[in-house]
This record gives sequence, structure tokens and C-alpha cells, in this order.
Amino acid sequence: MAALVTVALLGACGGGGGGGSPDVAPPAATAPVITAQPSDTQVVAGGDARFQASAQGTAVSWSWQRSNDNGVTWATVANAGTASPDNSTSFLAITAVAASDNNARFRAVATSSGLQAPSSAATLTVSTQVVTPTISVQVLAQQVVAGGTVTFAITAVGTDLQYQWQSSRDGLAWTDVAGATLPTLLLSAVNDGANGTLYRVTLRNSAGSVTSNPVTLTVTPAVAAPTITQQPVATAVTAPNTATFTVAATGQPTPTLQWQRSTNAGVSFADLPGATGPSYTTAATTLPDNGAQFRAVATNSAGTATSLVATLTVGAGLSLPVFTTQPQDVNVTVGQTATWTAAASGVPTPTFQWQLSTDGGINFANINGATSSSYSLVPVAGDSGKRYRVVAGNSQGTATSRTAVLSVAGPTSVLAGRGWLPGARLNRTSDVLLDQTGAAPQSLSIIDKAGRVHVLYLSLNTGALEVLAATSLPRAQGMQPAHNAPVVLSNRLALFLLDGLWQAANGNATATWRELVPCAADPTENCFRNWQATYNAGTETWGAATTISDQELAVLKGIYNDVGDRIAAVSGVPGSSLTGLGLGWRQAGQSNIETLAFGTGDLIGDLFTLTAKIALSNDGAVVLAYVRVGTDGAANLIARRGSIRNGTLAAEEILDSRSAPATINGFWSNTAGQVVLLWYQDNGTRVTQYASTLTSSTGAWTTTDLGPWSASTAPVLGVLTSGGDFFAYTSKGTCRTLRRINGTWMGSTALPSALCATNTQWAMDGSGNLLIVNEFDGRWASFDASSQSFVQPFVNSTPTTGAGFVLGTRWSSLPGTLLLSDSGIGAYVSVNSFDALPTAAAPNGDSRGTTVKNLWNIYFK
Repeated sequence: MAALVTVALLGACGGGGGGGSPDVAPPAATAPVITAQPSDTQVVAGGDARFQASAQGTAVSWSWQRSNDNGVTWATVANAGTASPDNSTSFLAITAVAASDNNARFRAVATSSGLQAPSSAATLTVSTQVVTPTISVQVLAQQVVAGGTVTFAITAVGTDLQYQWQSSRDGLAWTDVAGATLPTLLLSAVNDGANGTLYRVTLRNSAGSVTSNPVTLTVTPAVAAPTITQQPVATAVTAPNTATFTVAATGQPTPTLQWQRSTNAGVSFADLPGATGPSYTTAATTLPDNGAQFRAVATNSAGTATSLVATLTVGAGLSLPVFTTQPQDVNVTVGQTATWTAAASGVPTPTFQWQLSTDGGINFANINGATSSSYSLVPVAGDSGKRYRVVAGNSQGTATSRTAVLSVAGPTSVLAGRGWLPGARLNRTSDVLLDQTGAAPQSLSIIDKAGRVHVLYLSLNTGALEVLAATSLPRAQGMQPAHNAPVVLSNRLALFLLDGLWQAANGNATATWRELVPCAADPTENCFRNWQATYNAGTETWGAATTISDQELAVLKGIYNDVGDRIAAVSGVPGSSLTGLGLGWRQAGQSNIETLAFGTGDLIGDLFTLTAKIALSNDGAVVLAYVRVGTDGAANLIARRGSIRNGTLAAEEILDSRSAPATINGFWSNTAGQVVLLWYQDNGTRVTQYASTLTSSTGAWTTTDLGPWSASTAPVLGVLTSGGDFFAYTSKGTCRTLRRINGTWMGSTALPSALCATNTQWAMDGSGNLLIVNEFDGRWASFDASSQSFVQPFVNSTPTTGAGFVLGTRWSSLPGTLLLSDSGIGAYVSVNSFDALPTAAAPNGDSRGTTVKNLWNIYFK
């Protein structure tokens, strides 16, 4: 008996399995379906024979069977049935066929979900000599619906036949179908583009070859029910003019159309004989035709679709427009679409022109392009209160609609629905939150746009002063925050001073501090060495501490931009021509702080007085602002601009020069290079507030007179948003806000007095929103910048009463830090003596005294 070998199908795809919920009942099992039967095969003794079968089903497995008694009994072929990678097809190869294999029959058995489906039997004929190929049954033309599967088959006589299917678009040029070397050709997921393709098959062996007749594959589009794509519209005419209605519909097969008419206001409709085209034109109209309604019905084998009803208006003659539908008032939220609709009758049919009033309806102006029966727009908050109307006109005159009012509500505040969670202790139990001098503990806190909080603090531990970073993650809504164990950034014997924490837009953070070390030039003297460590938001880890300067200088203060550039005030630069304070900078990726070049006559010490301000944009542009009283007695408000890319400062720009000095009470910038400088000056008759602004780091200064001002109302908190809007708040003297929206100053307006109560602490996000905590009585509130209103009015944060509680944490001479992110998540970081925060049951907490020993973070989310 011949040897049996299984052969895998070429070009098939594999698949994967999956699991399901144990609570869901599995679907009912179905048997596989044989889609391609094995074919009879004739070979010369000693040659190889091949059989193939295909099936559809779920997780199909295969076996092959043989019968030596004309199909009466069947035996499983051992180790046979290797399938294609997707198990849809199985091959059986019989090598070295013997004469005893003549008339043996073979069949495949497909198994799926425990159910079996056997194929038909194929007969193996063993010849003593080669038989020339002869086609017994020609290939038949096939038709398939787009997306379906189609099979071509050939029946032939001949030994050791080799098959090759071919395709052609014109019957002249033929191309082999890759991998199609079997008696059947199976095409899956046939698309419309295959329609009209010709197929044939060539059979060959050592005795010759023969090619089948070409046949055509017809692909018919999938059936689709009709859809109305163009609705008929109402039409007005003057008798005896005709009226025309038009409709359009799609579907497969192409739908037929039938127009219908109703004379009883749509209660019933009757077919119009012969009205089966896309347009229907009435006969000459008469006055009784007024009010008649028309519609079209589209029909094909998949269903029907009925158009909307169009009404015919027949007038006795020309008439003025008359509104039948008036535009109505519209109430929307920012971002929603506002739409007004109107309808008017008249002969001839009126045209429309929408108009807008921005002064309460006193004056109206045409809206360009708004000439349909409806008008839509997506309003902004500033559109609230505008009025809209439409004018309908024809050859007989015009008519004006009622005036509709637009009301626009602000979007939901990012602060809505948030509250305080229980606090968590950040420091280690072994920490001693004191520096080596016994002074008050040092800690710095920041929050990023996603609500991630970093706290940098010092701890005296076994004689060494450690710099530690504690990070808190807000996690998803409904989940408690995660508070990571503190990371030791440095552990040395020298005195440390914390300089700052900087937050990048991508979530990375940088911590900087100073170490007191012997000076290289004179070891008997002490110098500062500057250090930094960087937090990687992607890996959520702090990197190792590195020095940021090889010079022994003190970095007194500094700022960063989003790309990692730094600019700072420095002092004590060895070997430098600078005296006193200088301006240092470090580009992203560099390790050293360098000094900006200064021209002759620069007063370096003036750059970093208490009134001096610095801005740094993402392109490395630097803007300075400061006040200097010259030897001539003139008090100058000065601006300087430069770039850390080339290390230079431009000449002074004098923004104001008077006998009385200007006072800077606010300086804000964004990373796009925009700047807002607030300052006031007493001109002898009154104190006046001014704003000097830059729309870019290379633009011209613009100064705006904001009117009378009190020195006691200097802004305590402000922000220049990334889009250039500005919000500033004051709490001294008068409680007011100052805003610039879309480049226009809104003036100073009163704030709710509760915002500026004694002992209130504020935090602001990048859009000007506020989170406020009253240090004295523990109340808190949130305030939205865009609407200038409370999101959450002041509420008691704890059930305790009396002074001294802030969110469950006793207020002391070491106030905490209030933080607010652009995502609306906030935090309150408190340094105190509690091992457990106070509660209503224990209003004094578990403090063992006044020694500061713990660092707490309370999340607002």
C-alpha cells in the first residue's frame, strides 16, 4: 500500500481563540459545512496522488478515511489530515501509489463543536501508463453577490494531472492565480471590481496539456432597501402656473418611483398615473389645488421608502411675504450649535436675509451668506444676549420676523463635582523635619497638569541632612490617590538650602538645592554648590542628583521653561567682571550655568532687586522689568530683552520716566513669549494703574491706562494663559478682579467679598480658576474664572467648630501650600506635629507637642 503524507495549503491565515464570562451561556453548537469536495484522481503506479477538502465552521479539525470496498466500510487514515493554518482546508497526499490502491476511495471528515460532517468520496484510479489529460466536465460560469464566496471546478481524466487556474480581464492576456493548482478554485470576499473577470484552468502531465473554456464571473451588488436622498420641497405658484416637485432615491436594485397626491391634508394618498420619474410637474393649477400635498414612494425588492410631504400653495396672484413660522429664542451651552428657523408665504416665493444686533435690538446688520430659511452658528460665551431676525422679501415687498434672543451658558467648570479626600502622611517616621540650624523646616510643593504632586523637603537623619522628594499620584476618578515613598535625592553633612521645584508641560519635574562646601579658591571660606534632580513622568522615577554648575556661586532664584532652559539670579562668580548680582542661564541639556553678557554701564545690582521681574519663553527669549532711579532724579521703569541662545541682552527700553517712581505690582508671562506687566504711579493727583504688554518676545510694548488704583489692591495671584488671556485677583483693601480677554482689558470689577476674607489662602490654575481655603475657620470654596462665579461656595471642611482647622489640619506658624492643577485636581500640603489628623471626635488630633515632625498631603479631586 502506498505511503500517506499530509500537505498544508499555501497562503492561509492563522487565527486565535478567546475566553468568555462564565456567567454567559455558550451559543448552540452547529456542524461544519463542506464547501469543497475531494475530486477523483488518476495516477500512474509509483506516482503521487492528492486529495483536498474545505469546510466552514468554528474551530474545525480534520481526519481522513479510506474505503477498500466501494464505500461500504471506512477506516481512519493514521497520521493524516494536516490542515491549512486557518483549518479551513485539509490535504491528503499519497506517495508512491501501488497497483493495489486502484479503486480505493477517500473522504475527509470535518469536526466542529463535537459535530462531524463527512465529504463525498473520491476514487483513486491507478493506471499502468500515462493517460493524456481530457476534460470531462467544463468549468461553469458563476454568479455571486458582492462580499460572498464563489467556487469554480473542473472534472477531467488523466494521470498525474497538474492544475493551474488563470484569470483575464479581456480574454487575451491571462495571469496565473497564485496558489490555485487544484481542481477547484475558491474565491472569498469577492468585491464589485471582480465583475466580468474571466477564469480558465490548464491541465497538464507528461503526455500533454489541455485548457478549459473561459467562463465569466458575474458579481452583483448587495441588495439595499431604498433611501430618499433628496426630499421634495413645498412650492408656491400663481394660477395657472404649473408646479414641479423633485425627489431622489438610492437602493439596490435601483428603485422605481411613484408619485402620490393627497387632497385631504395627508389623510390618504392616491397614485398619480404615469408619474414615475424623479420629477413630477402638475397640470395648469387652479385655486382648488391650493393645499394639495405630494410625495413619492421608492420601491425595490428589498423594501420601500416614502419621501416627506411637499405642499402646493396656489395663489390668485402676486402677494407680499407673510411669516408662517417665526424664529424662536435659543438657549445653548458654549460649544453647542444654535439654530433659528423661519418660513414665509408669498408670491413669488420669498427669499431670506438673516440679521444680527449686538446693541440689544437697536440696530441690525445683515449676516453675510445667511440667506436660507434657517441660520446656525456655534456661539462663544460673548455671544450671549445677541439678537437675530430674518427679513423675507419678494418683488412685492418685505416682511421682518420677530427678534429672537440668544442665551449662552458657560461650559461646565473643571472644578465642578470635586471635594477633599482624607489626608495621607508623606514623610518617613524616622524623618526629623529640621535643618542643621534648628530653623523652621524647609519644603517646596508643586502640582502638574494631571494632578501629580511633588514635595521636596529636608530631614535631619543620623547627623546628615537629607534632601527628599515625595510624589503623590491622583489616579483615576473614584480611586484613592497613591502616595509613593519618599526618595532620598542627597545625603550629606553640608548645609542644604532648597531653591525650587519646576514643572514641565510633559509632566517631568526638576528639583534644585544648594550645598555649603569649602571654596576651591580658599578652602577656609564656604561657597555654595548647586544641585538638581529630575523626575521622569514616563517612568515615574526620580533620577540621580547632579551638579548644575562647575562654578562656586549661589543661585538665588530662577525659572524654567517647558523645554528645560533655566535662567537665574546668581552671585559670587569667581574671576568674573560682574560685581554683586548677575544673570545666569543654562540651556536644556547643558550642565553649567553661564552668565549673560552685559554692556558698559549696566547696573547689574538693579536686575534682581525685590521689584525686578524675569520671564523666559520656550524659544529662549528673556524679558526683564525693573525700576531704577537715575542720578538725574528720574525714576525709570525699564525693560530689557535678550536670548539665552546667544547669551546677550538688548539695550534698555524705558516704559515710563517720571519724577515719582513707578511700582511694579505684578509680572506674568507664558512660554509663547507674551508678557503682562502691571504697575502703578502717582502723578501728583491720583494713583493710576497701568498695564504694559507684549504679544510676543519680539513685538512692541503696549501700555494701557487702567484708571485709578489703590496701592493696597496689588494683585496677590494672577495668570497669563497659554492663549493670552489674563486673570488677576486682589485681596488687600478692596476685593477685585482684573481681566484681559481676547486682547481687551475688561477693567477692574468687584469679587465676592468672601473670597478675600482674612486668613484666606488661594491657589490658581493655568486658566485663572481658584481654589480657596480659609486658614482660620477651615472653610473652602472654588471659583470659576470664565464665569467669574463660585463653583462651590464656602463650606465647612470639617464637622469641628472654632478656629484653627484647615481641612482637618491645625493651622500654625508653618502654613501649608495650596495647589491647583489645570485638570481641576488640587492638593493641600501641610507641615505639622500630627501623627493622625484631627477629627470631630478628636479635635486636637494626636499631637504630642509642637515639634514639627510630619508632612501631610490632602487631595482635592
